[in-house]
Amino acid sequence: MPLQGDFKTMTLAEFLQWLHLSESSGNVLFRSPNADVRWRINAGKLTDVSAPGLDPWAKAKFGAENWDKAKTWAARENTAPAKILVRVGLLTEEQAIGWLADAGRRSLHAIFMWDDGWFLFEQAEVEGNGVDVEHLMLDVAREHDERERVRHRIGAANVWVEASPGAILDGLSDAAANLVRRGVHVAELPWLLPDDFWDVSKEVYRLVNLGKAILVPAPDEGKVDNLKRYQEAAIAERSFRYEEAAVAFEEAISAAWEEPFSREAVAKWIDRYTDMVHAHLVVPSRLVEKTELVTPTPGDPYAAYILRTLEKPEPVESIRNRAPFHRFFVLRSLRRLAAEGGVKLKSA
Repeated sequence: MPLQGDFKTMTLAEFLQWLHLSESSGNVLFRSPNADVRWRINAGKLTDVSAPGLDPWAKAKFGAENWDKAKTWAARENTAPAKILVRVGLLTEEQAIGWLADAGRRSLHAIFMWDDGWFLFEQAEVEGNGVDVEHLMLDVAREHDERERVRHRIGAANVWVEASPGAILDGLSDAAANLVRRGVHVAELPWLLPDDFWDVSKEVYRLVNLGKAILVPAPDEGKVDNLKRYQEAAIAERSFRYEEAAVAFEEAISAAWEEPFSREAVAKWIDRYTDMVHAHLVVPSRLVEKTELVTPTPGDPYAAYILRTLEKPEPVESIRNRAPFHRFFVLRSLRRLAAEGGVKLKSA
């Protein structure tokens, strides 16, 4: 019999503990308004995981062609891609378990960030060795707490980090070091880099403590009167000034996002913004193609993620469905990128 619920009635920790103690086998679907994560469980152990953002990481690790072939083969045999890679000799059993633990951690960290979510467990026969879900949960809970402490210590990521002149940035990957040398908004790091943001942010803070890098507060853009900006957006929309309306809607929604005076009202603002942008600016059926001007607006990690994962022309709707964040941020970033010339929106 399927088991389903939301994280308000049964917490994620309680659900994973139940999977562990009952030694259940089957398929698990975790769902939020904007992302799905799928697990396969054998006797309380994670044997396979599918989640937004894992494919680019796996392709970078194993090679795009190897990973695509492994996924196709695994789908035919109803098994895990990592198991196929073991069979053809590209991974050892130990390496496959290590990769699975990393993939499970990444998917759980994503679920931890959801505001709303629910789960569905369906019993099924599942084969293969795996990672104990209770141990995985304990590890991720500890890492999540550490991440929050690190983010708090660096000002909730609302800062730029720049290398001190001539500093040796040991402990960072070449890609991360290059970003820090020229200056980067800390919030962009998890989208610009394949590295784990927790590891990168710890190293950034260590370098700051050693005087090898400095933190620069982001510019104070001043307080926005969200209700006034919403009214200005509505006037611009009625006057067919859609770009102007979109900017005003975005500022109004962003200003009210953290502590909205009425969550229901802000949700309606987002619906109105979405309808207008879909109809006149970022049509869901259009193809998004990168241009040579691919630098996102500083401090916009969502645009950075879209550019990093856009390997070929892709429909707007597809990007919106796969992105691991709210549709508002997807549409805002696509509209900005199109207006700045970073992407082209073409007819399919």
